[in-house]
Amino acid sequence: MVLQDFICPACRTAVSTAASAGTSAVSCPGCGRTVAPARETVPGLAGFSGSSGAAATDETLVAPIGPPRSTEFPFLAPPQRPDELGRLGSFRVLGRIGAGGMGAVFRAEDPGLRRLVALKVMLPQFAGHPTARARFLREARAQAAVEHNHIVAIYQVGEEGGVPFITMPLLKGESLADALAATPTFAVEESVRVAREVAEGLAAAHAAGLVHRDIKPANVWLEGPSRHVKVLDFGLARAGADGDPADAVTVPGAIVGTPAYMSPEQATGEPVDARTDLFSLGVVLYQMLTGRQPFTGKNTPATLTAVASHTPAGPAELNRAVPTALSTLTMRLLSKAPADRPASAGEVVEALREVAAGAGRTELPPPEPKRSETRTPVVAPRNAGRGLQVGAGVALVVLAVLVVAVVNRGRDGTEPPAKPSDESPVAVAPPGEAPRPAPGPESVEKLAPHFDDRTAAQWAIKLGGAVRFDDGDTDTKNPADLPKGAFRLTGLSLVGERVTDADLARFNGCANLTRLDLPHSAITDAGLANFKACKNLTHLDLTAARVTDAGLACFDGCKNLTQLTLDETTITGSGLVHFKNCAGLRGLSLGGCSRVTDAGLEHVKGLKNLTALDLNSTQVTDAGLAYFKECIDLKELNLARTGVTATGLAVCKDFKRLLIVYLDRTPTTDVGLAHLMTGDGLSSIFLRGTKVTKAGVAAFSRAQPSCRVEWEGGVIEPK
Repeated sequence: MVLQDFICPACRTAVSTAASAGTSAVSCPGCGRTVAPARETVPGLAGFSGSSGAAATDETLVAPIGPPRSTEFPFLAPPQRPDELGRLGSFRVLGRIGAGGMGAVFRAEDPGLRRLVALKVMLPQFAGHPTARARFLREARAQAAVEHNHIVAIYQVGEEGGVPFITMPLLKGESLADALAATPTFAVEESVRVAREVAEGLAAAHAAGLVHRDIKPANVWLEGPSRHVKVLDFGLARAGADGDPADAVTVPGAIVGTPAYMSPEQATGEPVDARTDLFSLGVVLYQMLTGRQPFTGKNTPATLTAVASHTPAGPAELNRAVPTALSTLTMRLLSKAPADRPASAGEVVEALREVAAGAGRTELPPPEPKRSETRTPVVAPRNAGRGLQVGAGVALVVLAVLVVAVVNRGRDGTEPPAKPSDESPVAVAPPGEAPRPAPGPESVEKLAPHFDDRTAAQWAIKLGGAVRFDDGDTDTKNPADLPKGAFRLTGLSLVGERVTDADLARFNGCANLTRLDLPHSAITDAGLANFKACKNLTHLDLTAARVTDAGLACFDGCKNLTQLTLDETTITGSGLVHFKNCAGLRGLSLGGCSRVTDAGLEHVKGLKNLTALDLNSTQVTDAGLAYFKECIDLKELNLARTGVTATGLAVCKDFKRLLIVYLDRTPTTDVGLAHLMTGDGLSSIFLRGTKVTKAGVAAFSRAQPSCRVEWEGGVIEPK
């Protein structure tokens, strides 16, 4: 008898049934309901993420229906019963749950105790490496050292035939990552409960001297119908200063973890303590409350830069149901400086309990706050000794009341102070000039001073930015490198939350800019209005800026644009209408613009010269993608986490020049994958979380042998 696994639709418990039973109904061991076998397979327990090295994936691996062939795992002893895949020591291995970089997780039975377990093994090809073996055993010791209701227990650590293994409870339910994929935004009460239970588990780990270092949704398990939290995967955990030196298998200064969930100090390879886990917990809590990650980037360096320099909008700004106290606590957890975060996981537990008690008394969600009342100004002094050079040691200051007046710091070359809200701008001045009041949003139009390129360039550099002049392509960050004579300011780059509307008043009247980069800044529409005369722009980057559709109107008429980046903004189709005449646009990036729909994309359907299109996490469907069917020069297409189906991907048959395609977490199937087999030089395709099958991927690889494929079954390298 061969067992097959499926998921109970009522309680998400893994159910085993004989293959010979066909579609006969069975009783779910989790909830007792009578359910029929389905095609949905069992999610992996902890996979092997986090234990395989520095930038562990946050994906959850899914086993194929039915057990794999025993030849896939030659280290297993031959099966002794029909329902077995093989044996490891005394354990009956019944099927594979998941696999990762260095090992695999199996569903197994302990014959002595007659209980099902999760059997995590290190593959033989890695077990011979002393560092890898030490990391694997360290995970087991770390978890076994902590006995707590919210940390997965370790039953046994052993070795059989040179293969190290760990046995753990066979969990029922799903990972938080899978839950968020199905429901991106949790209810406030559920978010608070999950975060509190994670914090309780961390408090126990920290009390034992362990720092997890890889808290993320994939390492948080929601157990059974009650969704009881279990913290998984201590593969990156390290002991404190008094720990065993033999456990220090990670090279000092190495960056390990998952970039989007790392603390700034972890991202730069600096020593960490328990507060790094609190930052990661803050990222997870933020994601549950808002449906989005607070720190994102197109690649790992960009993500690490965002972690170090970007301060996201408070959860209450994005979700009106979030109480002010919870929003404030979340932002404290995300403080750049460890000293500004809560002192311990226990403190977080108590704070979340107070929030839960307060939330229970709240009948209506709080009114939507004004940005000026919720902004979190940040002082970010430059530190040349830091690896990222983006102010990873930023101090986060939370305003409890609206600041109505500030005292301007002297003009002695020191960094400018944190800015208050736009309703009360500070006095600003370049070196050698007396300060004068900076205009507020209502006075930008009236001021319109004579624009001086040199003064503006010096001011930009003083803010930590970079400039270009006379249409050059080199960034200048030192005032001494500016031309001695007259020049035109043609490029401006100001990155980070410290850049505000008041700062941008210095650029009111500039007209020669061809490149404007203001990513992850605190600017609003009022600050953006200072650039309304810049009609010759070719590059515009407003990633995560706090601008709206109305603010983008100042770029109406910028027909020379070739690259437009609006990632992680709140714009809609009403904002895109201002770029409908940019016929020369080559790159359009709207990743994370969750309010962009098919109707909005219709405004830019006339853009036919695009070579890069990023619609990641938008509301685009097949109909919206069809607006770009004439973009036959596309080289990069990102449709991850969208509703585009196999039907919609039919337009890709004409995209012969595609190099990279992202389809993660889309409903595409083998049929959709077939539409991408006709290109000339596809180099990479990402298919995790799709409905493609092993047969479909194999057919694609035969048609595109030079393409690297990432899917649920692993990675297929180009031939």
